[in-house]
Amino acid sequence: MFDTLTQKIGLGFSRKARLDRFYRGVQTKAFAIAMTSTKSESAAMDIVQEAMLRHLEYYFEHDETQWAPLFFKVLASQVANWGRRQALTARHDSIDDVDELVGCSRPQQQAIANQQLDRLRSYLHRLSEREYQVLVLRQIEGYSTKEAAKLLECSEGTIKTLLSRAKAKLDGIEVGSEVGSELGDSHEI
Repeated sequence: MFDTLTQKIGLGFSRKARLDRFYRGVQTKAFAIAMTSTKSESAAMDIVQEAMLRHLEYYFEHDETQWAPLFFKVLASQVANWGRRQALTARHDSIDDVDELVGCSRPQQQAIANQQLDRLRSYLHRLSEREYQVLVLRQIEGYSTKEAAKLLECSEGTIKTLLSRAKAKLDGIEVGSEVGSELGDSHEI
């Protein structure tokens, strides 16, 4: 992949060799940094590889004295992006823990609230992971379309499309006043 990208951007042999030496020199430290943050070898390797590719893609023309600071800045960004994706995935995976939203004391109210939560869970499970991430970022966390696109590393058009699809999938949701006051009706989601 490195060779394909270097050919694509037209690196000469000399510059390619210097970049190769540079990446070999920083890979151990980069892996240690990523491993400290992720606690996962495969995730750390993916992050380091992605950081190298991003660095090569955007900064190969910079002076060699700037390569290290720029690379570690890219690495830090990749680690942060990984953390945000993990947090969003964890939220999506914890949909089943929504029971804490409802604190009804009477059995009849609790039964109704449980039915509403079951319905809400079934609707949320209809969303793809990406749709759920966009829904959380845009509607719950309050990020702009541009900010969400940057966080998820996609275009603003993709964010708009995913949000529209998520809203369409949730359009039929009807929640009662207990849960509705927390989440709003389908048109507010």
